Amino acid sequence: MNANAGMEDGAVQAAGTLDNLRCSAMAGSAEAAVKLFDALRASKSPEDRDEAFRIIEPFAESGDIQSIIRMAKAYNQGIGTERNEAAAVSWMKSAADRGSMTAACMLYDILSLSDDPAFRDLACGYLMESRDTGALCAQLRLMSAHLHGYGTEKDPEKAAEYLGRAEELPPNWKKELPLLALELMRRGNGALEAAEKSRLDQTDTETARYLGEHSADRMFLALLETCLGEPSSYAGLIENSENPGKLMEEDFQAVLDAMMEYGASGLLDSKNASETLNRAMDAAFDAGLISKDGIGSIFRSMRIDDPRVHTIQKGLKAMLRMLDRKCKALGIDYMIACGTLLGSARHGGFIPWDDDIDLYMMREDYDRLAGALENDPEMKAKEFVYISAMGNGVNYTRQIQLRDVNPRALHLDVMVFDSVRSADDDGWEEYRDYIAGWRARIDALAKDDRDKGANPVRDPRIIGAYEEAKKNFSKDLGGPDGDAVALSFDNPVARPKRKLFDRSDFFPVKDLKFEDLTLSGPNNGGKIMEHLYGDIMRFPSALLSRRHSDWNESDQAEIKRFLRNLGEPDI
Repeated sequence: MNANAGMEDGAVQAAGTLDNLRCSAMAGSAEAAVKLFDALRASKSPEDRDEAFRIIEPFAESGDIQSIIRMAKAYNQGIGTERNEAAAVSWMKSAADRGSMTAACMLYDILSLSDDPAFRDLACGYLMESRDTGALCAQLRLMSAHLHGYGTEKDPEKAAEYLGRAEELPPNWKKELPLLALELMRRGNGALEAAEKSRLDQTDTETARYLGEHSADRMFLALLETCLGEPSSYAGLIENSENPGKLMEEDFQAVLDAMMEYGASGLLDSKNASETLNRAMDAAFDAGLISKDGIGSIFRSMRIDDPRVHTIQKGLKAMLRMLDRKCKALGIDYMIACGTLLGSARHGGFIPWDDDIDLYMMREDYDRLAGALENDPEMKAKEFVYISAMGNGVNYTRQIQLRDVNPRALHLDVMVFDSVRSADDDGWEEYRDYIAGWRARIDALAKDDRDKGANPVRDPRIIGAYEEAKKNFSKDLGGPDGDAVALSFDNPVARPKRKLFDRSDFFPVKDLKFEDLTLSGPNNGGKIMEHLYGDIMRFPSALLSRRHSDWNESDQAEIKRFLRNLGEPDI
């Protein structure tokens, strides 16, 4: 039997089942009528939904509880009839009055979700009149009633008591837990106490404990407000402090430390942590408790307590010192870029959680450097294609590597720029279309490889395409005498407008401070960072989430060996 025949047989069987239910319902079976209603009510066909209402109505009027519940659903959801909230309430109350706890709970749901305050005020009362409020469904709804104040006094402590009696907690009720914790904290409970009473999961409870101990509950309250979309109360919590800026440095550091230890899941994920810090910072600034300079001090004060990242950063800094010395001796321009440039401007050096170095170079400068490094005993230039970690695209990269250290542990990424016609709107459109065309060609070759089970990074057609693009890129886009520079096709990326700049944004290069080094940077780093990141005095949504290097023990040992050979002090 073919597949279509099987599907047809299934449809025939389903139709036969419905016909059997129709016959049984017409013969007076309330059970069959309920099953038929349940089968028809989800249908998109108006005729089926009309039939669902017609078939259940006489059984509901005769007093069958399950039919009455379905009748209430029909009016509440508009199944085969006009939606009528009052009728839905009346029918569901009728079933609850007959002793159905299921109906009492459904009645609560209808009333508590109503847009009518008068209905919401009735929610808890009907539930309390039921015979068995010890049932799980009742306990959870009584928790909700006291949490939101539906038909009873708003009392999060009472809500926590009802929650504590519910041995199980269905997933759809867990969304109430952060709200309960927030209300308990507003009533004076500490972060840990509120987390435990609200039965937050272990990760969130540990976060509450840590932030409670290290920020006097302020940052856990701020985190809950972020997760729930509530206005931030952070400014009010620090306004009477003798030094709000210093207190913010300590509080924000506590969030970073908590993320390092407990940020794998739960409330304190990367996005929530970042948004919490930004919202707290905005609230304090708007209240006049901190200045722009004070915000800069917060960023410069932040630290990551992870010796692995410190080792990588120390190794990268040693490489930067070596590269800077070689480039200046050769008269070659380079510029710190991207996260390295941002770190210099915002943190005075490394972004605390960053583990790579980004550089910009013009193609002619990079080619001269690569040639000079061919016989260099310390460094080498390396070029290769790779599968992007942010997608399936096959990209081309250039790195400066150490000769005797695994490049997975330490390397400097070089983004090569070419001269192009202009960075105005016409120039951007020309650049965008050119990049899109080449990107489509590379992606088509990569797809062809995958379809054949081949590895795209070893495809000579792809490598050849990159070589062709490299030769023609500047010429096709109006260089080398143009007024702009653009990220070469070596690394085609999304949002190309971020990769096209006026030549005057790059040159003449400037001296910039980075840790205890003086490095070369672009002439207009502020404009470049604005293109890349927008407002740089913000915490990124990918806070602490990216790694560019391997942090394993063998690579750490390689970096330490390299530093010892340079005479660097032990880490």
